[in-house]
Amino acid sequence: MSGIYLLVVAFLGVVIGVFAYIGIRQQNLVLTVNAVVSLGVAVSPVLIEWLTDWIFDEHIGFVPELYLWLSVAAVIHTIGMYGLYESTRWWDHLAHLISAGFIAAGVYASLIAFDQHSWQSIAILTIVFTFLLGVFWELLEVFTRDVSKALGKEPLLVPYGRWDTTLDLVFDIVAALLVIGLDIRVFVNLATAYPEVNELVVYVIVFLSTVGCLILSVIILLHRHLEPVST
Repeated sequence: MSGIYLLVVAFLGVVIGVFAYIGIRQQNLVLTVNAVVSLGVAVSPVLIEWLTDWIFDEHIGFVPELYLWLSVAAVIHTIGMYGLYESTRWWDHLAHLISAGFIAAGVYASLIAFDQHSWQSIAILTIVFTFLLGVFWELLEVFTRDVSKALGKEPLLVPYGRWDTTLDLVFDIVAALLVIGLDIRVFVNLATAYPEVNELVVYVIVFLSTVGCLILSVIILLHRHLEPVST
């Protein structure tokens, strides 16, 4: 990674660390947990590179754009949890656009690496899987809120209503369209270099986008059905 990329990513990591410190000082569990998780996401490529070097004696060499993209998405989410999600309505959509763009770029690269589909099929599947993963995230927000409510705790993830959820999913689709339209291939070399891992990633995407959505939907519906009885 070049020096400029390294400095930017390091700065973004420090920013997340500052918000984690603020969360701890203010005894804000939601901010603290989200900041810590975001920091973990931002540094995960470094950990993966280190573990593969140590365990398998093989250097992956993630592209610098991956570090930067993850770090930017993590910072935007962390700042949003500090209050911008509530005070600035478009901040949530910006977070979805950047995060969904990262996911769409990964899906796009994985499908290209298979080299078994036409460009039209790759484009359609990229949109479909990005959308379904967006649905999975929205369901996860609802699930987290319901569990937190049942435990009498503040939710770590907060859905802001049906209209907001609809807009989030629209921005997920927009992100996928941008990746396809701009032909963003920053992860294609990585996907083609490790076909077994790429295949596993595709299976995970299919599971989360289909089975995961079904499982969460059933759990949420059962909870909503049983809640009046329990109260």
